[in-house]
Amino acid sequence: MVVKRLDRSKEAVPLDRLAAELPARLRAYQAELLARARVFRDENTHHVDTYQQIKDGLDGEGGFFLAPWCGNAKCEKQVNEETGPRSAASRSTLGRGGQVHRLRSGLAATGLFARAY
Repeated sequence: MVVKRLDRSKEAVPLDRLAAELPARLRAYQAELLARARVFRDENTHHVDTYQQIKDGLDGEGGFFLAPWCGNAKCEKQVNEETGPRSAASRSTLGRGGQVHRLRSGLAATGLFARAY
């Protein structure tokens, strides 16, 4: 009996076919996990323009917040201190086509802000 962990569905597979079928089943399982993770990421990623929107989002609905960010470690520390010990600001290479953005002070590409769980 093969049980799929995602939906707990069961399927009888003869033991003599298990070794031959398992690699394809595992590839399909990995693809399904990746697809679910991408949907979750996309549904929970919010593009914001201000520092206040980041703070409000972290305190409210949660998720991932892409925002202009100066990239300075001092600003990262300040965001972490002001949004709680369980938040993280990560430097990112997600620049927006070379455009210049501002968050508080300084120039930025894009920062990804999220609350750790």
